[in-house]
Amino acid sequence: MTKDDPVSVRVALRIRPMLPHETAIACQPCISEVPGEPQVVAGGKEFTYDYVFGSATGQSPIFDNCVTPLLDKFFAGYNCTILAYGQTGAGVSIKFNALSTGIC
Repeated sequence: MTKDDPVSVRVALRIRPMLPHETAIACQPCISEVPGEPQVVAGGKEFTYDYVFGSATGQSPIFDNCVTPLLDKFFAGYNCTILAYGQTGAGVSIKFNALSTGIC
């Protein structure tokens, strides 16, 4: 994303890792990344996003790629919104609450 980029909405997908109880009962991932592309395959269909982060990706690369460019625009005077959506129990609200209290 550059400062002159006309795209006003970007979508990132993070594939969550398998939970211990899922691994214990031999569940298999139902989504896979397309190597070298911001795409995933789920249910035999391909989906394309602006960013795709695999299950082994930590928080820092996501922040660096998705949030830092928005902060630059925010400090330049633009309105910016970050919307995190996840399955219930996936930890999205915990991440935002930790950020707002200064824990992270």
